[in-house]
Amino acid sequence: MSSFDFAKSNTEDNLDLTTFLPELRGEILSGTIKNSKDPNQIADKNISLSLPGKDFAFKIVKTNQDGKFSFILDKNPNYSNAIVQVVENDKSDYTLEIDKYDAYNLSELKQNEEFYLTADYKASLEERSIANQVENAYYHLKKDSIQANPKAFPFFHPLQKEYILDNYTRFPTLKETTIEIVKEMYYREENKNFTLHVRDINHDLNFFSEPSLVLVDGLLVQNTNELIDLKMNNISKVSLVPGIYFYGPMAFDGIISFTTKDDDYSTKEKGSYILKTEIQRPLGKIIPFKQDYNSVSKYDRIPDYRYQLLWEPELSLEEKEKTISFFTSDVPGQYEINLEGFTKNGVPVSLKESFEVK
Repeated sequence: MSSFDFAKSNTEDNLDLTTFLPELRGEILSGTIKNSKDPNQIADKNISLSLPGKDFAFKIVKTNQDGKFSFILDKNPNYSNAIVQVVENDKSDYTLEIDKYDAYNLSELKQNEEFYLTADYKASLEERSIANQVENAYYHLKKDSIQANPKAFPFFHPLQKEYILDNYTRFPTLKETTIEIVKEMYYREENKNFTLHVRDINHDLNFFSEPSLVLVDGLLVQNTNELIDLKMNNISKVSLVPGIYFYGPMAFDGIISFTTKDDDYSTKEKGSYILKTEIQRPLGKIIPFKQDYNSVSKYDRIPDYRYQLLWEPELSLEEKEKTISFFTSDVPGQYEINLEGFTKNGVPVSLKESFEVK
């Protein structure tokens, strides 16, 4: 399908003109909250988003007057597992819903003419089949690769102090680890309620009424009672940020971040105020294989039966002329150069040229 056909099939008559926000700074994940006790109490409520994992993401936003919220997702980490929570004292009164959008309409992208293969193509198809089998045999030397995502640092980096627990005598319980190793962290038990706090040993601060922000693999833990039985043998490090920490619309009495060895912590919290969902994230950028015979010895004994000589899925023409070079294969015949794209003004461009390899 050419860029002209694509542009024609998606004119205003064919588009679903649903109102949406342009994703200028990143992907947008939006949703709505409802209050079962008082439907009017939906404005200015705190909502958190966790993309838990080794390089986690954590964000907090407020709802608008209609109870709607929006998160702008960073490119990294490119995780699809998301956990959204209402962060309020009366959180059990709320229900979370994530906005769903219809998929892009591709129903008009159809082949205009029916396509038939006759017996005249039998020999050509057999040759291509043999060539594909040879190429597949050497796939490990010619496969495409996925661009690795750069390491994503937590939002509090580099303010944290880290305790790598393997560097200390390990204790089986969180209480013992708190008392014996992590001197800036302490816990309280009142009315069967277990809470964690951060002590700023460098400053004599008055008691701050807000709770500490507690994360496990980037997942917000609001009910810290579930951490009493936390198996410390599965915790690799504890990161602490003392003092009053402002993040988004909220303020916290320091940050406590636990990192598990397998980055697989799962909260025990259940309710309508917490939503675990899978979100669609961008696929990793493909770096297509490009045959290079400048180093002759590397491929001198490797057959080359490529029918596709070059694939550039992302090509930017910043100047009027651009040189693109590639090597031909051992397969002679007519080859077609096909260029499809759009100008910066959205005008479709479709160019075709051919050359022969003898």
